[in-house]
Amino acid sequence: MGRHRDAGRIAATLVIAVLVAAGCGGSPVLPSAGAGAPSGLTVTSEGVVLQADVVQMDAATTRANLKSANGDGTLVLTASTPGASALKAGSILVMDGAGVRKVVSATPNGSEITLETEDAAASDVVKDGKIGWTYRVAYDALPDRAYETAMAQVGLWRAPALASVGDLRGDQLRDFAVSRETLRFTGKVQGFDIEFKLAPTAAQLNLELSATRSNVKVQAAGFISQFDQETQLEFDDGAGTLIDTEVSKLRGEAEITWHAFEINDPSLDSDIVALQLPMSIPIPFMAGPLPMTLNIKANIRVVPELTSGNASSGGAWKVTYDSDHGFSSNGGDVSPKSQLRNAIADLGAVATVTAGNGVVGFGLGFEFPRLELQLGHPFNKELLGEVAGGTELFEQANALLRPYAFLTVNTYVNGQWTPGTTLTSDIPPCQRSSVKVSAIAGYKLSVLGMAELSDNKLLWEKSFDRFKDDKPCTLTGT
Repeated sequence: MGRHRDAGRIAATLVIAVLVAAGCGGSPVLPSAGAGAPSGLTVTSEGVVLQADVVQMDAATTRANLKSANGDGTLVLTASTPGASALKAGSILVMDGAGVRKVVSATPNGSEITLETEDAAASDVVKDGKIGWTYRVAYDALPDRAYETAMAQVGLWRAPALASVGDLRGDQLRDFAVSRETLRFTGKVQGFDIEFKLAPTAAQLNLELSATRSNVKVQAAGFISQFDQETQLEFDDGAGTLIDTEVSKLRGEAEITWHAFEINDPSLDSDIVALQLPMSIPIPFMAGPLPMTLNIKANIRVVPELTSGNASSGGAWKVTYDSDHGFSSNGGDVSPKSQLRNAIADLGAVATVTAGNGVVGFGLGFEFPRLELQLGHPFNKELLGEVAGGTELFEQANALLRPYAFLTVNTYVNGQWTPGTTLTSDIPPCQRSSVKVSAIAGYKLSVLGMAELSDNKLLWEKSFDRFKDDKPCTLTGT
């Protein structure tokens, strides 16, 4: 119970300002960030002016008055909600603990008011000015709200993140435990039995992952360090004109192990499978008037080519890196930013062997950390427990979040075997294992009110190869 009360207090401190601007005339000016920012977060602002029809609700108001939400954007508030009487078509509703929505219609209904809403951009809230933040992500200092929401994703109610990965049902959640020391998910995702653990300490976030099906087992273990997430946003006359965002001081280590073999089932021997792991750590914060979330996630991709007869592949790589990476854009183009201080990779503790009667390959992509920046907040556990229909609210929560950028480190390991030409012997057999570590940025800048730019960019990449008996070989025999 103490954790729940603390979460409420922390959520309340996230509010930089509470303004009820709709119908008041003029463009309210945002106060500067106060001392209520959570540990690790510094917010700066300069010359910020809000749009005229903005209504803001702090976390306590959202929690007390939001009665239901739907993924199509329908919200139901109590009629007595501060500022609700001023809501009309064109109003922008900013809810700490939920998100940013543009009101399409507002219909009073006795003690409630029903709002039909649509997605809003950050520039619908901020007309002019500069907003920036630096979030020092120290895992023992994150708000309880982050860990409680992580728990709720898989432990309390079924969430869209689970349903979106395919065949996961609520009754397949076999075990889940959470504390400040360990978050753990076990369950079935797209035919794989998954066990996924995140253990935060003061210095780093430790990870263990196991994904197993009838012919494949993949494992990963390692950590990421504390890091800084820095962003600068600029707005001019209702348009986003600049984003500059970067992850700095990020160090990571992972040992990735795999075992796979052919079972004469095309769907298992050759189909590529992408798994969105159904657990993350969403870190909500207020950047001035904008509710933002930094989400720490992990994904994996299995790429088999086990169709040559007696095909099998197994091995391990251990990778470490130290990097800064990000991007900037003024709306006309995107410029990558990166500094790779160190990247080292070598074979891991398990022997790496791939073989078969023909060409055999197996690849595994491990994306961690995937750091998503989102406009809006996930509904927190305290809100869900206090409002009517809390379970249904949580099922709709992710639909109201709007990702506008991600910065990810992807480690792709693989084993390959080519038999060469057995009759002429001019091309010898080749057994090779490789790892490619890369940082990638993705973006959808229309969420910020900038030009419609949606794409991915490679920020840096480092590759390593190892050959049987340390003898390099190619398909040409040279």
